[in-house]
Amino acid sequence: PHLNKYYIPSTHLKRLAFLPSSISYINYNYPYHNNIQTRFYSTQQSNMASVVQPSPQTQTQTKEEITEINDLIETMRRDYASDTLMEDTVEATPHLQFIKMFNAAKDKGIFEPNGMNVCTVTKDGKPSSRVVLLRHFDEKGFVFFSNYESRKGQDIDANSNVCATFWWQESSVRIEGTIERVDASESDAYFASRPRTSQLGAWASAQSTVLQNRKELEDKVIEIAKRFEGKPVPRPPFWGGYRIKPHAVEFWQGRPSRLHDRIKFISVASNKWERVRLSP
Repeated sequence: PHLNKYYIPSTHLKRLAFLPSSISYINYNYPYHNNIQTRFYSTQQSNMASVVQPSPQTQTQTKEEITEINDLIETMRRDYASDTLMEDTVEATPHLQFIKMFNAAKDKGIFEPNGMNVCTVTKDGKPSSRVVLLRHFDEKGFVFFSNYESRKGQDIDANSNVCATFWWQESSVRIEGTIERVDASESDAYFASRPRTSQLGAWASAQSTVLQNRKELEDKVIEIAKRFEGKPVPRPPFWGGYRIKPHAVEFWQGRPSRLHDRIKFISVASNKWERVRLSP
């Protein structure tokens, strides 16, 4: 209730992220873009983590529900027949083909077609992925914004190789490349365009660090709101943009009988691409 004056209603969905050693549940129905996240670890990894030991009754219930959901999953099947990717209709560059397929997804009413799953890798080869929003695109690459001190930021500092995937139900785009920070002026311009509540949230959230509870985050937001009351909110020095510079872009289109179309562009020189068809 004490946050109602800043609250902006959201209709965003929930996201589940499954990792080899942890599972994160993220609910997007909160203001400030500080979406509530609960993470379960296979072993206790923080002194603020609580160890969850399910009761025998809960374990039995879990097994029953896993069986039930698997019965459902195993029967889920559909053929794709809405479009094709043929050599005589694919655009000459991956940038033009991306625009074509992005607009098609938007016209079909895909929810937030600019959502992309970005996978980073630690220096010792451990991957992690998360969904971010594409905020700018041109021939130089794909831009999103985030906390530089987050888990993804630490991965990127150690290993600049990344990949990203857009999924639009019956089509998708997969990008392989390297990543770099955008110029500070570009980050400043985008941050200034954000809603004030999102600006406050960027300051309040030490992204990826463990919280004792939700109230700790909400109290921090109130503290930040008071600090900047009556004046513009500057961009935090730990927050800004990243640009994925692709060296390969694959376009996937679902087809009947799982005989999907896959067209891949591979960079061979500046603004020059080799195009190949891959087996589905």
